[in-house]
Amino acid sequence: MEIKTLLLHSTHSQREVAAIASVSKSVVSRIKRKIDTNVPLEPGRVGKSGRKRITTPRCDCKIRDICLKNRKKSVAQLAKMINNQGINISKRTVQRRLSEENLMGCHPTKKPQLTEAMKKKRLDWARKHQHMTIENWNRVCFLDKSTFQILMDKSSFVRRRPGEKFHQDCLLEKVKHPIKDSDNDVSELY
Repeated sequence: MEIKTLLLHSTHSQREVAAIASVSKSVVSRIKRKIDTNVPLEPGRVGKSGRKRITTPRCDCKIRDICLKNRKKSVAQLAKMINNQGINISKRTVQRRLSEENLMGCHPTKKPQLTEAMKKKRLDWARKHQHMTIENWNRVCFLDKSTFQILMDKSSFVRRRPGEKFHQDCLLEKVKHPIKDSDNDVSELY
């Protein structure tokens, strides 16, 4: 150990040893005190420290499965559902177990609700126009009468793992709604 060697085999003060080893002076004085009293420098604890887990691995799997079936529920709602099944744990424990499983709360990915016919029409249009040049695209003017929201009108979230952004349960499908425009004509918005 570098600090022990410096204390035993050099004439440096504790403050100088702390500066050399980039540690605080209290760490150096604690090590010096242990050396003087012949106390081993290794920690006396055997095994893991801290409080034992309240849940078993089987219980953790059950928490994960309940969350995956109810991805849009809050931690409080999930904890209530889990407590109803006989597993008595707190909201914070549920949150920690979900975090261990990489199930993070995220905003759902928004996508338009498309029928199979709409998907086919979009694919046909893309195939028809895939060979257009940049000059052709520069002459195209897309007209879009859409509104944009800076803040969401309702707080919605979903629990998902990394890589599940477009999983069917993690999407928020938006339906077109007709609205009245300022010109008194009807336009469609997502």
